[in-house]
Amino acid sequence: MDEKAKRIFTDEKRWQKLAKDAWILIAAAFLSAAAYHVFIIHNGFAPGGVNGIATMTGFLTKLPTAIFIFVFNLPICIAVYFAVNKRSGVIIVIYIMLQAGFLQLMEFLNLPPFYEALESGNVILAALAGACLSGFGSALMMRRFGALNGTFAISMLIRKKNPTINPVWISFSMDCIVVVASFFVYADWDAVLLAEKFSLNPVLYTFINLFVASKIIDMILQGVRSALKYEIITTRPEELSHDLMTRIKHGVTLIPAMGMYTHEPRNLLICVVRRRDVAEFHKILKEHPDAFAYVTGVSEVMGNFVDKS
Repeated sequence: MDEKAKRIFTDEKRWQKLAKDAWILIAAAFLSAAAYHVFIIHNGFAPGGVNGIATMTGFLTKLPTAIFIFVFNLPICIAVYFAVNKRSGVIIVIYIMLQAGFLQLMEFLNLPPFYEALESGNVILAALAGACLSGFGSALMMRRFGALNGTFAISMLIRKKNPTINPVWISFSMDCIVVVASFFVYADWDAVLLAEKFSLNPVLYTFINLFVASKIIDMILQGVRSALKYEIITTRPEELSHDLMTRIKHGVTLIPAMGMYTHEPRNLLICVVRRRDVAEFHKILKEHPDAFAYVTGVSEVMGNFVDKS
């Protein structure tokens, strides 16, 4: 064995990274499969994108949905491997294999789905719960690997050819196709013909599932440690900084500035605070009437962030 191979096999950090990658892949695939089996497949609506098409195909053919999830996603993953990025292609293939495998195992073991949803009229709860699980699993994949199957993989392929296209619109268009198709797939046509009216419930459940899942993904990708950034113009920076640092225990940064109207020197204070500290922060500002402040949202804070907790 040469030196390069020895370094690879003895690199502890490398193996730790691979182990973490494997656990995240397994967890993401299991959460997605659980969402489909327990909350989605048996309750008359479909998730978005390619997996939604696979779910509806399984409903129509009475064949295992896991088969169609694998079959429909595999060509897309192979295309990603050759056209975009080999690593992303391999990761997505492993992910859909695990996802389809977990789903088929759950069906084989006949694990109890959320079967009471249709009878009790609580399908909306199934849509919400399924969105939370699948959204969390998708966010794990996106945050760790920057890759996902289905419409995200398709957007990777299209952006490779045309980088100016917005991938959000690609996913939205495919999800809309699934939403429209779900009406025709899950509609009770006997009831429709007898009552001479249409039920939009499958469409609404699909919309709810898509919306909540996208919000879960955004929240996790942007970070749960959100905060607010205040920028304050004041003539008394020392007093205001002292109050902020002693009362809410957050650091403050001073930047020299100049007012362009009066051309007089000013002081710009920057302070990032937790949302729970906003009320106390506003109390402090009211004690300094000369201060002018504006606030912007911060999606995530990291590094040397001074926090009283």
